[in-house]
Amino acid sequence: MDNSRLKKACAKAFSVTAACFIMSIVLVSSVYALFGWWIEPSMIVAMWILFAVIWLLTVIRMYIDGSRWALTKPYVIKNLIFMPLYLAVTMVFVVFVFGGFDLLTLAASAGAFLAVFTVMQVITYIRYKAATDSMNDALRQYQKEHPGDGQE
Repeated sequence: MDNSRLKKACAKAFSVTAACFIMSIVLVSSVYALFGWWIEPSMIVAMWILFAVIWLLTVIRMYIDGSRWALTKPYVIKNLIFMPLYLAVTMVFVVFVFGGFDLLTLAASAGAFLAVFTVMQVITYIRYKAATDSMNDALRQYQKEHPGDGQE
């Protein structure tokens, strides 16, 4: 196990998970305020546990990103591989928070998860595509400025 790659994966996973944690706190607080519900202390503890597990999954995901196998795979494929794990953790959290198995709540939560996942995939794809296009444009420009096979 490469310690430097693990440290980088931990740091990167922390920033991603922290952003998701903040967004979820805002979303949950807004929904609870809208309906006039109280947030129980156990729910706050459950959210910390949820994001600790999500952070661990993200560390594993980021660590695998540095492997030779993952470097040959598109970003979207790697996300699709880990998506069921994230979905399962989220559904366990929903069952715990709402105190039981309610099919409507699980369906709404799964739908919200899939909608957010899809939107994030599109945003990430556009961002990576723009970076790739920029790199390809720079390579074409370099090739125009330096014609030939590079040997002098």
